[in-house]
Amino acid sequence: MYGIFWTFKEEYLRRFGVFCFFLFLCFPTYGEEWFRSDPAGLPLEALPRLVALREDYGLLIQPVAPGVLLKRLPQEIRTEVEAELLLSGFGEERILYHGGTEYQRLLTIRDSGGHPRLSYRERPGGTAFWERYDGRGLLTEERRWSAGAQDEWIAYQYSGEQLVQAQGLESRNGTVLWTDRYYYERTGALRRIDRQYTDQTQVPLSVRVSRNPQDTLGAYGADQKPPVEASSLAKADVPSTRYTTDSKGRVVTETRYDPSGQVVEELRNTYKDNRLSVTLRLVGGDSYRREYAYDTAGNRVEERDYHGELLERTLKKMGNQEVEELYINGKAVLRTIWRDGIKISEERIIFSSKDHP
Repeated sequence: MYGIFWTFKEEYLRRFGVFCFFLFLCFPTYGEEWFRSDPAGLPLEALPRLVALREDYGLLIQPVAPGVLLKRLPQEIRTEVEAELLLSGFGEERILYHGGTEYQRLLTIRDSGGHPRLSYRERPGGTAFWERYDGRGLLTEERRWSAGAQDEWIAYQYSGEQLVQAQGLESRNGTVLWTDRYYYERTGALRRIDRQYTDQTQVPLSVRVSRNPQDTLGAYGADQKPPVEASSLAKADVPSTRYTTDSKGRVVTETRYDPSGQVVEELRNTYKDNRLSVTLRLVGGDSYRREYAYDTAGNRVEERDYHGELLERTLKKMGNQEVEELYINGKAVLRTIWRDGIKISEERIIFSSKDHP
């Protein structure tokens, strides 16, 4: 009788354990929330854990102790904020999964009022950055680093709640590499941004504009375009770049100047139906034009490249397949087919001698 009871007990415990394991897989633990997400890490729909992990992008949001994030900070920053945030802050962790695999992670500490005070992001490959905010939730300092690359420090200054200056630093209290100054209309709308480089070797490839504080996990907006107008401040013996944008914040022109103030290159963008339709690049008397076409869903399906008036390249997209053709004197000479970014065929196109000019 005792043996029968023990056998029954073992079978019961085994089945109960399997049942508990199934519940763990399907449903979140206390405080966890799972969502279907977009590539930017925005929660779209609450889902069970297993279902979320089967989505193209799944997102986990869960509470964490502030000390977990503080341990990842540089010692000098930790010393400044540790006492305050351990006393009144609460932490949140967001993990974005792509195809069931962890893609990137965001840790945020908020104060008792719910304002972000510190955040830390990391991505595969050793890229990470942290951001520090003041008591109003305004971004005041950030640091970015990646494997094999020099750290980048950026400090922000405000007048009231209006950003007036950003500086790129060699280290936290080190040499200033560049300074961005922000100018506004009387209405408070951003008018332009001027950048001045302190090192002649710093060639401005783009104007860096501060992001608005956000908790999304998407691509880091280090080079987001300004909403009205931006330029790098011309300075003797220093190259510069000027951007202009339309009322929707879209870049209309980008002009690069050499140290003497002469135009080196100009890029002009044309928009139609809220989409980029043509880019025109002017370099040394030559013009290069790219035209874009879209389907009814707004997906880009075709590109056409011209040098002057001669067609040089076309790219047509059909689902996961792309067909690229190269041209000489307006005649197709090479056709390449790509599928999911992998070249699957390449064909030389033979044309008769009468096709030659």
